[in-house]
Amino acid sequence: MKPKTVLHILNGEVFSGAEQVVITLCKHLDPARYRPHIITLFEGLTAQRARNMGFGVDVVPMTSRWDLRVVKKIRQIARRENAMLLHAHTIRSHLVGALAARKMHIPVIVHIHSPAIQESERKIKNLWNAFIEARLQKRTDRYVIVADSLRKHLLQKGIPDRKITTLRNAIDIKEVIERAHAKGPSIHERLNLHPEYRLIGMVALFRYRKGAQDLLEALKLIGKGPTPYRLIMIGEGEKLPDGGTYLDVLKKMTEDLEISHRVIYVGFQENPLQWVKDLDIFVLPSRFGEGLPMVVLEAMALGVPVVATPVEGTVEVLMDQITGLLPPIEDHEALAEALTTLLSDPEKGKAMAKEAERVVRERHDAPVHAQGMMEIYEMYR
Repeated sequence: MKPKTVLHILNGEVFSGAEQVVITLCKHLDPARYRPHIITLFEGLTAQRARNMGFGVDVVPMTSRWDLRVVKKIRQIARRENAMLLHAHTIRSHLVGALAARKMHIPVIVHIHSPAIQESERKIKNLWNAFIEARLQKRTDRYVIVADSLRKHLLQKGIPDRKITTLRNAIDIKEVIERAHAKGPSIHERLNLHPEYRLIGMVALFRYRKGAQDLLEALKLIGKGPTPYRLIMIGEGEKLPDGGTYLDVLKKMTEDLEISHRVIYVGFQENPLQWVKDLDIFVLPSRFGEGLPMVVLEAMALGVPVVATPVEGTVEVLMDQITGLLPPIEDHEALAEALTTLLSDPEKGKAMAKEAERVVRERHDAPVHAQGMMEIYEMYR
């Protein structure tokens, strides 16, 4: 039997969690059953990586969130590829995908990677996103959520529970390990750091909701700490409406807190996993808006102790004091205490990291995730 085509639609402007989910999923679908084809609404790293992996890719530029001219183009692509269903991954792609599918009578699945009501730091935009998500429910056949905690957001909009399926995020563990251990210098060598420095690190598209500002405040409280250390900030910043990026805000804050000598910003890295593997502590102090962070799963798979705040799906993969430490959100003192604990007691961190590695291997490997998604697709063949 000829494989059925699934049309994935996503923004693709940056390559972060949702984009990684799509690429990993497409790689592990059974090619005898399903053929993925990817549409991005922006040209960028996502489209490049998809092409490099041999997937069919169309870039349909969307000049603004109101540019509905792309609907006709998406419909044409869906017909050309004989798509059996549309699988959207963002609010914007959900809107244009659902409109495109309306005249074609093919199913629409939307993948909820984070709560629409917390998508950005702008309240009006969040309310609009939530409104659009609710309005599209009659044109949406299935909502796939990456963590059970996201279910309440959908139920509050009147979306029936029977339309919601939980499929927790996963990573390609084999690929993560291979990329992490690709030939290259260690962090200490790259940055010319003394071997005695222990390394705390954060990887993100830095924005307000990621809570990096809380990490800097915690670092001020730690001071010299129980042992010499450095904080490595890996990633670029979200663009700000008035110009510049959120990274500029964090760098200014670093100077104001007088901790510049302990913080190193290294910007975007093509292979951040090479950096993560060398960390002694990985930290993600998010304030809100997470689904189930891929970078937390990656750190767990690499045996790096994790400190993260108990937001959304993070608490569904990390167990406090067992597979990581979960200080309360926006609690600078608790975050400082968690980091100090692991700086002063490396063996505690190693024990938690070992258990975390076991959990991620058993429950969050990509083939398991792909099988779950194919079971969802089977509902609509």
